[in-house]
This record gives sequence, structure tokens and C-alpha cells, in this order.
Amino acid sequence: MLTLTINFELVSRIFWEQIFYASTLEKETTLESLRIQALEQEKLRADASISTGSISLSSAWALFCVANSINPKSTIEVGTYIGRSTLAMALAMGRSAANESTIYTCDYSNSIDINSTGGVSIEQFKQIGSEQMFATLVSRKVTADLIFLDGRLTDKDAQYLPLLTRPETVYLLDDFEGIEKGVCNALKMAPALSRSHMLIYPPDTELLRRYNLPGRCTIGGWIPTSSVTLSRQ
Repeated sequence: MLTLTINFELVSRIFWEQIFYASTLEKETTLESLRIQALEQEKLRADASISTGSISLSSAWALFCVANSINPKSTIEVGTYIGRSTLAMALAMGRSAANESTIYTCDYSNSIDINSTGGVSIEQFKQIGSEQMFATLVSRKVTADLIFLDGRLTDKDAQYLPLLTRPETVYLLDDFEGIEKGVCNALKMAPALSRSHMLIYPPDTELLRRYNLPGRCTIGGWIPTSSVTLSRQ
């Protein structure tokens, strides 16, 4: 019997090429919006109780492209900080006038106000950890189309996730490199997702250069295998 083996690196390359291409026509205006947002959000560092890193412009573009492709109605984020990732996803989610969408986001260390944009509701859980936010959302029967994790999952978090998601939910993980938290999160999620989802590595530098994107992108994740189809072209 013939067996065709395709590794994660190849699947990841195809995924990001398709995702980036789908937003090509909006690239210049979107990147300009993301740059303006970034300048405004940087001012919020002064309000932070604990200052940490924030995502790059390339990572913000990746988040926008995924959200733009799947058009999530409900997104759950761990790690708000100054809101660069929050607003990158909101920028895409707000493009559908018919889609009343919400981002639920928590930050254990900070209580910085993030303004809603484009009609997208942003519900913040300030100085609240992921376990408490997850428990609250489970009690409210919230389920997410998109999950973005920029914080380290606990064992309890991993138990909550199946209650907050559906088979078609997309998971994105920041700091997906080396032994950083994104890789640790992917490994913790693997027992529950490895049969229904495919692991996606961050876009490579060649693709970023092709799109004239500065710096690096460290966004990886899990995408549902049901979202992948074969075409003649």
C-alpha cells in the first residue's frame, strides 16, 4: 500500500502561503493600520504594572490574516498586555458588518484599557489569569472560533479548552520557537488535538521577505484537518 507522508514544515509553508495570499489585496492598507495601532499601543506601556514583550508587525499581520480568513464570531485570547494582538484580530473581525463579534481577553499582570474598534466588542479580564477567565466563559457557555495563546497553559487550562471550543476551532500560539511557551503549549495540547488538527509552524523568513514583512513571526498553532481539501489547481 502506498503511503504519502507530508511533514509539518511543508504543511505549514502551504498554510501560510494560502493565508497570506488571501489577504494580499488588503496588505498595504492593513499594514499601515497595524503600524498606526502599534504606535498608539506603545504609549500604553507606561500604564503597565509589569512590562513584557509585544508581538512584531509580522506576527500582527499573521494574526490579521488568519482572522480575516476564518471570520471568527468569538475569539478567546490569553495575554492582552498593550493590545497589539487584540487589535490585529479585531481589525479583521470588524470587516464583516453582519458579524457581531467579541474578543475575550485576559492579562494576569496588567489592567490596561484596550479600546474596541470596528464594532468588535472587546471584553477584558484585567489582572485575571487564564484559569479564572476560562471558568467564567465556560459558565456562560461561550465557545470560540479562534483561540490565541500568548501565555503558558496550566493543566487546568488544558482541561477547560475542550469546553470552550468546537472541532473547527483554530488555535494560534505565540513564541512558537525553541523551548518557549508556544512550543510547550503545543505539546500540552497535542493529546487532545493531534487526531483532529494539524500542527502549524510559524511562517519562514523567505515568505516574510516575499511580502516585505520586517522582523520575525513566531506564530504557530493547530488548524483543523477538516479545513484542508485537495483541489485540481
